[in-house]
Amino acid sequence: DDLQWASKVSLDLLASLVLDTNTVRNLFLIGTVRQEVNPHTNEVLEVLSTSALSGFCEQLASRCSVTNQRNAAKEGRGERAGKSRSLQHITLSDMTQAETRQWLSRTLQQSTDEAAALSDRLHAKTSGNMFNLVQALEELQRNDVLVYDDSKQCWRLTVDAAGDLALSDNVLGSIVAKVRQLPEELQQMLTVASYIRSSFDIRVLKAVLENEAAVSSSRHPDRRKHLFDLPVASLAIESISQHLETAVMEGLLTNQIGGTHYTFFHDRIQQAMQTFVEYGSVRDDLRKRIGFFLLQQWRMRHLGRSGGDDDDVDDEIAHHGGALMRQRSLRGAGSAGTHGHPHQDHQDDANGTNKSAPALLIDDGLLFVAASSLNKAKGVSPLFLAKMNLDVGERASQIAALTSASDFLEKSAEALRKSVPQPWKDQYELCHRLWTTRADVELSLGNFELGEKLAHDVINANHASTIDHKMSTYLATTKALSRQGRHFEAQKMAKAAPLLLGEYPKRGFLRHIVMDMIRIKSYLRRHSDDDIMSLPTKQDPKLIIAMKLLFIMTTESFATKNSIEWTLGMCRMMRMTFKHGLCESSAAAFSMYSVVASESSDQDAANRAANLARKILHKVLTYTRRVAK
Repeated sequence: DDLQWASKVSLDLLASLVLDTNTVRNLFLIGTVRQEVNPHTNEVLEVLSTSALSGFCEQLASRCSVTNQRNAAKEGRGERAGKSRSLQHITLSDMTQAETRQWLSRTLQQSTDEAAALSDRLHAKTSGNMFNLVQALEELQRNDVLVYDDSKQCWRLTVDAAGDLALSDNVLGSIVAKVRQLPEELQQMLTVASYIRSSFDIRVLKAVLENEAAVSSSRHPDRRKHLFDLPVASLAIESISQHLETAVMEGLLTNQIGGTHYTFFHDRIQQAMQTFVEYGSVRDDLRKRIGFFLLQQWRMRHLGRSGGDDDDVDDEIAHHGGALMRQRSLRGAGSAGTHGHPHQDHQDDANGTNKSAPALLIDDGLLFVAASSLNKAKGVSPLFLAKMNLDVGERASQIAALTSASDFLEKSAEALRKSVPQPWKDQYELCHRLWTTRADVELSLGNFELGEKLAHDVINANHASTIDHKMSTYLATTKALSRQGRHFEAQKMAKAAPLLLGEYPKRGFLRHIVMDMIRIKSYLRRHSDDDIMSLPTKQDPKLIIAMKLLFIMTTESFATKNSIEWTLGMCRMMRMTFKHGLCESSAAAFSMYSVVASESSDQDAANRAANLARKILHKVLTYTRRVAK
């Protein structure tokens, strides 16, 4: 659904599944794209509005054509042909005036002539949009303009169809009128939920409502000059669930029976609920409070009870969210000694005593919602936004949400430029993290020009003063060059970092190969397999990256048929293993040495090196999993 919002990466993944005829043999894909309408002319604009979506459809159409041509050729030769494939575009337009008459006559159980007058009025009002038509009919029923006649077993109007039907000017007004007839507690819940996201968990909603009540009472003890006046925050989960079920019955929300997750039935409903908050500073403050609260809860859950080690970020959260919000979270975190969970939430029962409740589930999606809300809000410190967007971008990168990561990191860079005149001088550590992460993300997305520029800034500029700050960027850039098939450039970049570390020679490669081979054979004669396996596992990140770079250099040397640098790279990896300890690339080094020994007809040395490679890989992977746990 809504493919017009899909990123190129998502569409590429979808295309790879659709076009994989070898493993995906029976697949029927239906994709929907929202049509954009010119508000001035009501003209339907181009459906395939994005270049990514247009390219996706062209790719599918081309592949379908090729497949069908091959099938036709096979049939011509009398061979068994595969399934034909086709790509169809179906335009789901709004109903015409005649179609609206037919639909309304069946709905109201009237003849087409009887329903004609009302049908024409509604069509002129809604342009035949089905969602808008349903909302208009419901509004007529709520206002007693449309009633059911039990005697005639059909619906009828209580006013003349040509008269005043008391319809709202637009669909948002119709939804607002519908919601205003619901209990005020439910209106409050739906309004707050609309500022969380289109899909929300009931426990998150309750926590946000509690925070709203705490902030309101703390800031305005004499008069609650706040968004809400009802004590809805004191309701138990069961009561909130009952109210939300009413919204489900009214067609405002959807959910799985017995589930705690609710979704607005239509984005127009969510938009209508947001209009319940006064536009301007009131709405902006609500967005900020919810954004800061969700951000703080995510930090509490994922970074520890203190929320992390950045005091500036914590102070900003406390300042904008209110002291009570922070105290509430710390109180929940401090319950670990009693209830055994560092992030246990609490609620009061009827007697006013605390009982444990499930921990607040703040997922990465809500983290992105919080960040987006704060990016739109006014009055937030640019330096805070720079740090927050960097944290969120790094998290998005960790879970492979690279497009989102790119967006948040770009916002971080914009905020950083606004906060300090000389970012690299005034905020060096922050700049280094940002540039390094952003370069890695852009290179992974295939945005090579931007990624290489960012990597160049880190590697070559004066601010990157130590080799430690350059290593990860060398690795990301080398991988990107390799992916583009730029093997000579990748080979040159891969050995640049080992050169700086003194682990790779500048010249005299043949002489170094001879000397290294003598040292390697001598080491292997003097040490048993147990001695080698007892070597420590590498801990220094820069040495691990240097080994990875040397391994990439050997693969690129193989692609460019440079046997000298391939052999030298293998030798240097072996010597670094003997000197500094084991890592994954050590297994690759022993595998390559096994090949060299085999080519030299030394099968015993070849078998020994191959077995050691397998053992080293198992040991390192076991260690890595243990550390991760």
